[in-house]
Amino acid sequence: MIRLLAGGIVMAIVALALYLPAAVPPERFLEQIRIEHALNLSAWGSRHAIDVLDRALAALWRRHAGTLPDLIFYLAGADPHEGDRLGRLKITSEGLTERDRRVLTAARERRIPVAISMAGGYGRVIEDTVAVQINTLREAMESWRQWNNMPHERTSPSRRP
Repeated sequence: MIRLLAGGIVMAIVALALYLPAAVPPERFLEQIRIEHALNLSAWGSRHAIDVLDRALAALWRRHAGTLPDLIFYLAGADPHEGDRLGRLKITSEGLTERDRRVLTAARERRIPVAISMAGGYGRVIEDTVAVQINTLREAMESWRQWNNMPHERTSPSRRP
């Protein structure tokens, strides 16, 4: 898998190195990369991010339908927030809360424990970043409460005997 990923990255770099300089004069090369990057970012936002998450979760559960993981490590980054200086994915606080809710609900429904790590968050306003992370903790607490009120059976077979 790592070789495949590395190969894909090398192919992307080769494509950029060969295609863009030929299609765009050298003096406009970096400007063209910035323009294409801005166009890609304009497609993002909360709705798009949630759609991508839903598709990724559906693919994950299909792939692991017969053997659920024993634990999920969830890196709950605040950097996709709309006010973040680095992430720039334009996801609202409500969108990030919905992201957390969907991930935690999917795991809870399958009785898979989740280890959450707070991450990222380089917001222009530190209080916004802290609020995003507090919302993640609130969603985790609510999921934990619901977990404790559910039957203790997994909804799909596990690797365990």
